[in-house]
Amino acid sequence: MTGSWAFDPCVINDGGTYKMWYTHVDGSDWTFYYADSSDGITWANHQQVLAPSGVSGDWDEVRVVGPSVINDGGTYKMWYAGYDDDGVYTIGYATSPDGTTWTKVGQVLDVGSPGAWDAQMVREPWVIKDGSTYKMWYEGTSNWPQFEIGYATSTDGVNWTKHASNPVFSGTPGGWDAFQVYAPSVVKDGDTYHMYFSGTDNDMSQRWSTGYATSSDGISWTEASRNPVLIPVTGDSLDYVSVLNDGGTWKMWYSYPDPEYSIGLATMDGSTELYLDPAVASIPNNNSTTQTFDVKIANASNMYGYQFVVTFDPAHVEATAAAFDDSLFPSSNTYPPSGWDATIDNVNGKVYFARTRLDPGAAVSGSGTLATVMLRSKSGATSGIYKVDFEQTKLADVEGSQLPCETQYAWLTLYGTGGTLEGSVDLQGRSDESGGTVTIVSAAGHTESKQITAADGSWSFTDVPAGSYQVNVEMARYLDAQKGEWSAGVSVSEGGTTTLNTVKLLGGDANDDDVVDISDAGIIGGEFGNAPPTDDRADINDDNMVDILDLVLMGGNYNQTSPVSWP
Repeated sequence: MTGSWAFDPCVINDGGTYKMWYTHVDGSDWTFYYADSSDGITWANHQQVLAPSGVSGDWDEVRVVGPSVINDGGTYKMWYAGYDDDGVYTIGYATSPDGTTWTKVGQVLDVGSPGAWDAQMVREPWVIKDGSTYKMWYEGTSNWPQFEIGYATSTDGVNWTKHASNPVFSGTPGGWDAFQVYAPSVVKDGDTYHMYFSGTDNDMSQRWSTGYATSSDGISWTEASRNPVLIPVTGDSLDYVSVLNDGGTWKMWYSYPDPEYSIGLATMDGSTELYLDPAVASIPNNNSTTQTFDVKIANASNMYGYQFVVTFDPAHVEATAAAFDDSLFPSSNTYPPSGWDATIDNVNGKVYFARTRLDPGAAVSGSGTLATVMLRSKSGATSGIYKVDFEQTKLADVEGSQLPCETQYAWLTLYGTGGTLEGSVDLQGRSDESGGTVTIVSAAGHTESKQITAADGSWSFTDVPAGSYQVNVEMARYLDAQKGEWSAGVSVSEGGTTTLNTVKLLGGDANDDDVVDISDAGIIGGEFGNAPPTDDRADINDDNMVDILDLVLMGGNYNQTSPVSWP
């Protein structure tokens, strides 16, 4: 699609014909297109089938994104996200007799109440019909772009009940998806729910990839031991997927930049694969911090010997250590040839591994770790993203026959120190401006938090990796502030200093639910005249008494909500 994006597909096999609905972006126009195919590879009949309303005030006035479609007894039903003029995504519903002519029903799932995990936006729904119940998994956030995945059910596809335990799926702390998980695609196969989802970490790997998890009830999920299962070939992302079990073959249509977003296809056949764990990693470009990669094999069968070379860019990356791992392929009765016994060649960017068994009955099958390689940035390296890959890979059985094997590369990001980001906070009604918390979050996933300790409310982050940031300020009993949402982020340059204007936090949110309302009035009014108060929440200005000053802060900000305006 020249000059446009095609991404976020939903594919079904409808009576032998693959039918796809996808998000199409051309300039500022975000619409849905339809296409069909006999093989899932070559697509035809591309046509626009649904567009934003364009009507001022509508929930989908500006954009539509993320279609999820099922054929329910001959009626096509679509759930999708709409974007309004205030920059809020919510979820709506439409129906069609043929998959191309759609009638909008309207918004069916709104953001959560102030303070809820999904208070800021809900989008990328995925819906299946399980018996007589419609089940939806969707992404939500109260702190963009830190998405999590929630769950809702419905008997009619229109009236939805969010699950009490939402969010039902979050990233693994410290893992590849620690920062965000989003865009779920769920298949129920037998008694098991299979979720493929997008995610990224909370450091600087800048690789949005696809992971996998399973569940027996669609609520409690277990991530696969190997994750992510699919990583970008080029660019920074391989995400927004649509998966189905097509007669025993799992097929995934995915989105990737080429250079604009396009749609590709992957299949899973259970073949032997040599891969690197982690698949995406990041370290500072300081010639000191190291990253260990495990060389793992999946689905090995009757392997008696192996060889492979781990490769990296010798101009920017160097190996500091390498070793065999005996957990799958024991070292007893084995022989590594000279020069291939975990030998490091930093001049050419290679590490050599080879071993054979010396016991005719001791072939190895299964999955596990074969070796480890430790890498770091080379002195004088340029910050960037570098591939760690394989070459000269051969597996052999005891007859000396070569076994089939696929390989999967990994990405290593070297990130440099950046600049300084600073600002200050004015707490309404107080002379001591300390106590709040400032959090910065980059579009790439880097996040830092610190408490404001200075009485004048000043704060500063140093060595911030260059990029675009969202800045959040929180303080108990005050409405929060936020600056730099979406593409209008706060820019930090390497070696530079970015100073933000002072932001004034509005007082009166006694119960910290991001809205000043009658509940806060009750808390303050119930403690009025007490010095000190029995409920500290009522003492908005923190002067150890509850009086007219606290009540005025609440009254003057009545019905105000977070985030407050940041000049």
